[in-house]
Amino acid sequence: MALKKILVLLMAFVLLFSLLGCGGRRILIAYFSLSGNTEKAAGYIKDETGGNLYKIATLQDYPMDPDRLRRRVFGELKHGDRSALKAPLPDIKKYDTIFIGYPIWGHTVPMSVLTFLESYDLKGKTVIPFCTSRRTDIEYSVSAVKKYAERAEVLKWIRITGKDDITPWLKEIGIKK
Repeated sequence: MALKKILVLLMAFVLLFSLLGCGGRRILIAYFSLSGNTEKAAGYIKDETGGNLYKIATLQDYPMDPDRLRRRVFGELKHGDRSALKAPLPDIKKYDTIFIGYPIWGHTVPMSVLTFLESYDLKGKTVIPFCTSRRTDIEYSVSAVKKYAERAEVLKWIRITGKDDITPWLKEIGIKK
């Protein structure tokens, strides 16, 4: 019985110290990735923050053929189509900070990310967008994130080009000391 109490106490200290590393924040890193670039960036953020990863995935997979993918993406954007997400969605009440990662598609956010955002009331949450794109800036896409996370505080976003971008950005926005 004493051993059990010691283990519980030890686990509580480990949890406490891991939370203190990011200012006591409870962090979710939700991301959509087709090529793996955004997934890799989300992993870098997890390594720096200790947050939990959640992959935003659609019931119907996106085609890997560039022409078919382009037709589907631009069709979704033109008509505002939303793809159903695979369940289960994370319990957002467990988190106060949500990183939202995505590739830039058609100069904006993939519709699956908007579906994810509109699935929640983000009042009182902190939302932090990040994207992966070699050419396109993130600014235009952030307006869509802000629209769908209008009751949240949206912190400074970043277009991630490599692992070295992460730590300075996290320090700048006050997530990491």
